[in-house]
Amino acid sequence: MRAKGVGGGTVLIDNSGSMSFGAGEVAQIVHDIPFATIASYNGRGTRGTLFILAKNGRMAEPEAIEQSSIGCGNIVDYQSLLWLKTQREPRVWISDGGVTGALDRSYVGITSACHDIVKKNRITRVLSDVESVVRFMKGGR
Repeated sequence: MRAKGVGGGTVLIDNSGSMSFGAGEVAQIVHDIPFATIASYNGRGTRGTLFILAKNGRMAEPEAIEQSSIGCGNIVDYQSLLWLKTQREPRVWISDGGVTGALDRSYVGITSACHDIVKKNRITRVLSDVESVVRFMKGGR
């Protein structure tokens, strides 16, 4: 059954080594929030990738979603949050809050910059708990 009256929003998933979010969790969000845009990111070395996993009620194949979660580090937290701040509200960032830059190193500047983006752009961070994401997206905060 599809959720009624839910217009969408955007979910950004930190899919680094410390986080684990697979096709089953993405499918649950798509089912409960059918018009949400769902993206994930991770990286290795000095390169990272942002993957669009679902949009407008359509979801990538489960194999592609699982493949997108293969990465070791964060690397592109900042760049991914810059993308998220331009997306449709409500905006949720699923992350443990640990951010890094190149070579998966934590820098004071990058941590501060990421937290500023979250604070100034009405982005809500939650841990990898699908129920909390769905509740927030449906207005339950």
